[in-house]
Amino acid sequence: FFGGAFIGGSAKGNIGAATRIGRSIGCDVLAVETTTFPEGPITEAFADAIKAYDWLLEQRPPEKIAVLGISSGGGIATYMLQRALEKKTPMPAGLVLLSPWLVYSLDDFEEFKSIRNNTAMDFVVNPRVYEFVFPQMAEICEGEAKRKSFSPFYGPVKGLCPVHISYSLSEVCFDENSKFSKRLRGEGGVEVVECTEPHMMHAYQLFFGYIPEAKATVDAACQWVKRRLE
Repeated sequence: FFGGAFIGGSAKGNIGAATRIGRSIGCDVLAVETTTFPEGPITEAFADAIKAYDWLLEQRPPEKIAVLGISSGGGIATYMLQRALEKKTPMPAGLVLLSPWLVYSLDDFEEFKSIRNNTAMDFVVNPRVYEFVFPQMAEICEGEAKRKSFSPFYGPVKGLCPVHISYSLSEVCFDENSKFSKRLRGEGGVEVVECTEPHMMHAYQLFFGYIPEAKATVDAACQWVKRRLE
């Protein structure tokens, strides 16, 4: 699932990364085209993901499926599997989250300060990107009151599949990623592999063709998935 803060990105635009990851693992890849705003709200993106996962389960057994999402795509992937939990739909072999964006509510800035404070260090989500995206989140979430309920950070975690999560210690999603990892382990009892890098930007993993730390992170995630699918 591609990133883009729910307003940009596409499956086609991420086909290179998807191909590289698929080849590293030795598997087929389904790149899902989820709805972006203003063509549709966040609920349509979630529905696209759920429909894709239900279809995939008709093609492959769950133990031969791994799910990957980057940035907002990580939020979509997590939300999708949380709804699968509620419906008692089988879990995949594993979930890979690359700098996932999981908190969409303005009420939580005191707990998740990095989403605002780290824009000065994060050249992917810099102050201009923050100022452009966040004023639109209420409309993207179909109302201010729904922002928290749509945030995967607060969704159910007990029963989720094993998770491989990676993020930068300097990026905007640092607080929510580190706290979500703890929640997965503590509240959910989920098997978690957590990979962090200092001094990297949000979604640095997409720069695996240029940055050694990004390549190392993606390679580690691919090897983890490969073992999970064996």
